[in-house]
Amino acid sequence: MPLYRNFVDFVSNQVIGGIKNFTQNLGLGISTPQAKIHIDGGDNTASNIKFTAGTTTGQSVTDGFDIGITSSGNAEIRQRELSNIDFFTNDVLSARIGSNAVTTFYSTISSTSSTTGAVTIGGGLGISENINAGGTILAPTLSSTTNIITPLIRRTGTSGTNAAGLSITLQSGAGTGTGALSSILFNTADSGASGTASQNITEKMRLSGAGNLLIGTSTDNGNDRLQVAGSANFTNNLSISGNTNTAFTHTGAAAIGSSSLFSFVQLGVLVGSNTRTGLVIRGQASQTANLQSWQNSAGTVLSSVAADGIITAPQFRLSANSTAPASPTDTGVLGETRWTQDFIYYCYATNNWSRFAKDNTWS
Repeated sequence: MPLYRNFVDFVSNQVIGGIKNFTQNLGLGISTPQAKIHIDGGDNTASNIKFTAGTTTGQSVTDGFDIGITSSGNAEIRQRELSNIDFFTNDVLSARIGSNAVTTFYSTISSTSSTTGAVTIGGGLGISENINAGGTILAPTLSSTTNIITPLIRRTGTSGTNAAGLSITLQSGAGTGTGALSSILFNTADSGASGTASQNITEKMRLSGAGNLLIGTSTDNGNDRLQVAGSANFTNNLSISGNTNTAFTHTGAAAIGSSSLFSFVQLGVLVGSNTRTGLVIRGQASQTANLQSWQNSAGTVLSSVAADGIITAPQFRLSANSTAPASPTDTGVLGETRWTQDFIYYCYATNNWSRFAKDNTWS
C-alpha cells in the first residue's frame, strides 16, 4: 500500500485507484489544509464531494449525491436523484427524507414532556400548513406566567392601520359516509383534595357535531343550539329571536333574575304539566318594588302589581258581561266580582253575594 508523507500537487483531474494512505492532511484546492481532508474551491466558488453509482445514477454534474459548500458559503447536502436520503444510528434506519420531500422519523419513543420523543425542538416551531396528529397533543405545564394563547393568535407579518386579525379554526375530525359526527370537547380540571395528587380532568363544555353548544352536559338533544345543565346568569339583556312558538323553551321551572331583561317578539307560556302554575312572579322576603310592571316603549308604567298584590291601572275593561249569581248564596269566593247589564255583584264571603244596581240616569 503506497504511503504518502508529503504533499503532492495535482494540476489536473486525477484518478486514484486502490488504497492510499496519507499520513498528513490532504488539501484539494488549498496548499495548507487544516483537516485530514480540506477542499477549497476558491473565492466565490462552490466546492463539494460527489458520490455516484455508475450507470445507476449517472456520472454527470447533475447526477448522484453532493456534500459541499455553495459559492455564498452555505453548507449544502444535495440529493440529485429522485431517491431518499436515509439516516442510520446503531446501523438502524432512524429517519428518512423521502423523494417526495416527506420526512419520516422511525423512532417509537413516546413523548411525555417537551424534551422526550422521536423529535425534540429546543426553540420555536413555525408551521405554515396543517398538523395532523394521530395521538394526543400534550400542552406544557401552565404557571401564572405562562403565555400560550397570545403568541398563538398574535398577528405576524402584517402591519398598518386597521389590519384584520387572524382567525383561529378549531376543527374536529371528519368521518366517512353516515358515521357519527365528531365534537369539540372543552375539558378542565376538577377541584381535588388537599395534597400532591393530580386533579381529574373532566369535560365541561362541548360543541357537538350538529353545531349545538352543550354546557354541563355531554348529551345532545339534537334540537337546541344552546343546552345548559345548571343555572345561567345574564348580567345584561338577553335577546331571543326565532319562531314565536319555540323561541324559548324550558322543561322545568324557569327563573329570571330581577336584573335581567328578555326581549321577545312574542312571549307565550306553554304549561308543560296540568299540575303546575303557568307563570309565577315571586318577590323577595322584604319586597318593596312592584312584582310586575307593564310599560310602553318609553318606559312609562301603564299598570303594575305591587308587592302586596294591589293592581294599579288607569282602567279595567271587560270583554263581555258576566253571568249573574243565581241567588245571594250562589257559589262564589271572597272578592269575586261580576258585572251584568243591570247590577254589579260582589262576593263578600264564600257563597255570599251582594248586588248593586247601576244608575243609567246620572249626568
